[in-house]
Amino acid sequence: MAFEKVSTVEVQTRGGSFVKDLKDKDKANSIRLVGRSADQGTNEEDRNGSVMLSNGQVIVSNPKGFGKFPTISRGANVEVLINGEKLTSPTVVNEDDHIEVSVINTEPFFSLDLEISKDKMKALLTLRKKPGKRYSIEDIPPSLEVCISAKYQQEIWPEVGLQQVLDVLHENKVIFGIREDAIQKAVAFQGKNISIVAAVGQKPTGVQDSKIVYTFQNRVANQDSYFQSGNVISVSIGEVLAVKQPPVTGYPGIDVTGESVPPRQPKDEPILIKGGVHLINDGTVAMAAISGKPVLEGSVRKYLSVDPVYVVNGDVGIYTGNIRFKGNIIITGSVLDSFSVDAGGSIELWGDARLATLFANREVTIHNNAITARIQAGGLSVNYKQILQMLRVLQDRLESMFNAARILKNQPAFSTADLKAKGEGQLVQLLIDFKYKDIPKIIKAFVQALSKVNKALDPMLTEVATELKEKLCNLGPLRIKEQTEVELLIAKVQKAVETEEWLISTKVNITVNYVQNSVLRTTGDIIVTGPGSIASELEAGGSILIPYGKVRGGRLMARDKIKIWELGSPTGDSGVNIQLLDNCCLEAKFVHPGVILEHGTERLLIQENNRYLRAWVDEGGHIKLEGIAQK
Repeated sequence: MAFEKVSTVEVQTRGGSFVKDLKDKDKANSIRLVGRSADQGTNEEDRNGSVMLSNGQVIVSNPKGFGKFPTISRGANVEVLINGEKLTSPTVVNEDDHIEVSVINTEPFFSLDLEISKDKMKALLTLRKKPGKRYSIEDIPPSLEVCISAKYQQEIWPEVGLQQVLDVLHENKVIFGIREDAIQKAVAFQGKNISIVAAVGQKPTGVQDSKIVYTFQNRVANQDSYFQSGNVISVSIGEVLAVKQPPVTGYPGIDVTGESVPPRQPKDEPILIKGGVHLINDGTVAMAAISGKPVLEGSVRKYLSVDPVYVVNGDVGIYTGNIRFKGNIIITGSVLDSFSVDAGGSIELWGDARLATLFANREVTIHNNAITARIQAGGLSVNYKQILQMLRVLQDRLESMFNAARILKNQPAFSTADLKAKGEGQLVQLLIDFKYKDIPKIIKAFVQALSKVNKALDPMLTEVATELKEKLCNLGPLRIKEQTEVELLIAKVQKAVETEEWLISTKVNITVNYVQNSVLRTTGDIIVTGPGSIASELEAGGSILIPYGKVRGGRLMARDKIKIWELGSPTGDSGVNIQLLDNCCLEAKFVHPGVILEHGTERLLIQENNRYLRAWVDEGGHIKLEGIAQK
């Protein structure tokens, strides 16, 4: 706090005799007051003293006769010295006192804080201002008791110059990219705090990573015209598929301290290829080694390949027979009754699939409808996903049963004499009969699922299925002699689960306009773009998406999401079964009564109309619903 002395005032003496010694004066007063009442002293001889303030000057007048001496007290924003000592409390004064009064003004203040970014590419300046205050003393008429204080007069903001800011920047070695225009605005700002970017460095420029241009994608971008004409996107042997543009190193930058900032090293990614492609010109050009369909796959690292394409101009029927091809198959017509198409790559069908079977290791795209058809995309991964789900349930139930057996044997009331004589199978059979009745049912469903697959699966699955059936179905548990047999069985199921999880890696989609009385299975998503699905079975390793269509009858099972416009029938006679796997969530705009939701052993029936229904499985494994019910 700064103090400014505006004026010093001397006491003006008006003459007349007065008691110099205050003690003697008090004695004189006390003597003269004897025999007089307190309200006497109003004659001309008795008069109180006074203090006045005029033009910044303190004037003291002593009392007359029995009058009182005046007092001075200090108010706000002033300092009062009486005979060189600070006034701290009301004090009696007389004409001989030397009185000084000073106004206490507060001075304006500012501070500058500079912060340089870690990469030294920016300097952030914060200017904090605190205004000063000016006060003045007003005249006070003669009074017995006077309180001297100063009255607020004006506010004064600190003056900050451009050079002061520049000095702070230079002290912190900020010499490049200084933004004087921003600094000028900051110093002129009439406010308490302002932060600005006072300096900005120049980043390195001109760095370019290598770029791969896939020449065939120009045709893919205009594929609608090809769809309309019935042509397919393909390349011929020797055709250039990709060209690599080399990286550019660029130019260095400079930070706010004037130091050079080297440019980053540009990425130099090679053209990654698989079958059907050759690299030439030191790996900068990719060329088709065979004629076929160009394929670019992968998310982070993209691989270029050419798959051989088998094109059927027209229908697959009596004149073509069943089609089996290792690469991609494109059919410009339909697949007719009782005929099949088996592709090592993808299947693209421009017509319908009617009473037909389509099997592909990659995606299946049907531009029209699937009527009483069986369609599978993703190869054997679809079968593995279904089997894996059963194995996981079996693993969980077997481990639960094993723990229950261990707890029972440790109970003091439980007799283990029969187990030692007849084997551990007695306890296993007891637990299956009374608590784990679902285990034999799951095993039988598992064996049945394996038998339905007409493709070669991992032989380990067959071995595990056989052992599970022999030891845990019918009277099989009674043949178990030792606990280690159950432990080994659980270990084999665990190994099978790990193997199947490793085998399931391909995620491809099935896209179709409309589905009726058909079975669709895929490792990725099932996308129905048109009216919807009627009395069909849809199984997706990803999501089932029918955003504009209706689902009436049938069964839907997905692992990620099921999104449908309308679910069920207004009459309630075309029930739909929805199986929610893992973290799958159901979203439907309209849901009619009769729809069944399942998760594990839990089963929930929708009994009234709902709008914007959302269903999911909570952490406890229970189905939860959220929506607007309408009766």
